[in-house]
Amino acid sequence: GVLGRVRGVWDFRVVKMLIFFFCVPIILGIIFSFVSPLLQYFRFQYLIVFLSLLLSYSVNSLPFFYTSSPRGARVRQLADQNKVASLKLIHQLAPLVFIGFLSWSLFYLLNPQFHREDWKNLAQILKNGKAPIYMILSSSDPLKYYAPELEVRDLRRLGSLGGLGREIIIAKNDVYCTTY
Repeated sequence: GVLGRVRGVWDFRVVKMLIFFFCVPIILGIIFSFVSPLLQYFRFQYLIVFLSLLLSYSVNSLPFFYTSSPRGARVRQLADQNKVASLKLIHQLAPLVFIGFLSWSLFYLLNPQFHREDWKNLAQILKNGKAPIYMILSSSDPLKYYAPELEVRDLRRLGSLGGLGREIIIAKNDVYCTTY
């Protein structure tokens, strides 16, 4: 009766909140990606938690398949019993799953071993240096974002200089900046 309607309203509010927390960061990321290089998969990994919770609500609300055979009443009764048992199990395991998602997400975000592409620290280090910076211009957007005052020169221009006794370092992998 009334409790079911209140629970239905509460479930609807929770689903609306989860959709909000799932969709708004994606929309904001798309909008801000026109100005800065933001739209990369690892920046949105925390949304997996909200996606999983939304999936659990959708699976929980799927109707069971009932047959129209004479055994339909018995099948319906067994399905209802199984649904109640599975709902109890889901409600008991949901906090454990949530804590698992949250702890692994925090572990990924806070563990320095997983920190990659630290353009901010690289920009700080390059600001202190006096040497000219040559790199592929299409890959220099993150550096320009964190240090717009740095002059980044096109790597193709380096060949016309003929080396001139300079030390040239060619990075073949992604940027990893670590200060020890």
